This record gives sequence, structure tokens and C-alpha cells, in this order.
Amino acid sequence: MLAGLQTYPSASFFSLLPERLQNLLIAASKRSQFEDGELIHPRGDKGQSLSIIESGHVRFSTLGRDGTRVSTITLGAGESFGEFTLFAGTPRLFDMHAIGPTVINAVVRQRFEKLLEDEPEFSKFIIQLLARRLLFALEILDDERRLPLVAKLAKTLLRRPRTSADNLNIAVTQKELANELSVSRVALGTAINKLKLLNLISTSYGQVTINDLAAFRSWVQEQSQLAALVPER
Repeated sequence: MLAGLQTYPSASFFSLLPERLQNLLIAASKRSQFEDGELIHPRGDKGQSLSIIESGHVRFSTLGRDGTRVSTITLGAGESFGEFTLFAGTPRLFDMHAIGPTVINAVVRQRFEKLLEDEPEFSKFIIQLLARRLLFALEILDDERRLPLVAKLAKTLLRRPRTSADNLNIAVTQKELANELSVSRVALGTAINKLKLLNLISTSYGQVTINDLAAFRSWVQEQSQLAALVPER
């Protein structure tokens, strides 16, 4: 049902807002800077705010029982987090660390509620954001049920921020990818080699390079659609 949606990343939440609402959101926020690897919020933090990433990246992760840190997702500039602390009143479910120098604009609950009251149009974009979050979660569940590891790896690489001017290089280790996909290093290495044999990626220390972004996207789309058409046995 959700094959090929690739709902995330797409246009960032901040870019969806009209310029007038962008300016109001920034005016209501507090700007904070974080160094590479610095903890932004710990798991269980009960602070309530909507945060917009101005620059840099934020990695969401948890610690497993064996002490291994498992990454869930990495967000980039323009994306937001913290919506569930405001609407569901839940503590934060993940540790959040900066990747590289990172700037966050955070709107605390009182100012956020005032913004919603003064600007009813803002609610439309919040609903759109939450709908995108739900679609992304459903897509992940659907991928986990249907797709082979090599296809899940490829989609994970597409979702990760790319660091070079040509938008092809991804700063990530195989250990991080294995943790994110909850597989062994051996299984992850096999999947990487399959993508390399297809000439879709190349690797170097701490980096994966997508050789041709258009071809890579096309292959991911094809694999997702094929998986949806083949009945499970």
C-alpha cells in the first residue's frame, strides 16, 4: 500500500510555511547553538516545545540493553521535532544529539499556544506535519514487513542527510547503519556489497557515496513497487 511513497524526507516543515508564518515562528522562538555530539535533549525529558533546526543535523537514538546506541533517524535543516511533547504531553522518547555545529530555534508551550490562538492558519500546517509523521511511520512498518534488507538499506541511505555539494556523499559508518537497521554487521556488509555490485554506491572510511542519485532513486522505487506486487509465501 505504501510502497514507493518515500514520504520522508520531502519538503521540510519550515519550508511549507508562508514567509509571514515563518517570521512569526522564529520571533516566538529561542535560538540555541550546539557543538558536534552535544546532547540537545535526553530521553525522558519532559520539556515541551516545538523545535526547528536552523542548521546542522539532529540524530535521534536510544541505548539498547547491551549499551549499544541505536540510531532511529537523523533530521536536517528546516525539519522540526517536539510536536508530541506539546499535543500528547509525552516525555521525549529518544536521546537527541547534534551532528556537526547545529542551531535550534525552540518555541516553548506558552508561546506556541499563543501563536496557534493568534494565527489559526498555523494549525493547518501542524496537521499536515503530523500527517507526514504518521505516513512515515506507516511506511517504515510496511518496509519492515515486506522489503529485503538491501532495499531497506537503500531507503535508509536516501533518508540520511548528504554532506557534499553534489548531494551524493553520506557521512555514516557501517556500524551506525547496522544499528539503525537492527541487523548484524555481517548482514549489513552483504547488503552494502550488493549495492556496490549494482554500481549504485561506493564506500570509503566513514562514508557512503551514491554514484548516481537519479538511478539510485529509480532503483529504490522499483524495488518497493515489486515487493508490493509479489505475494508473501
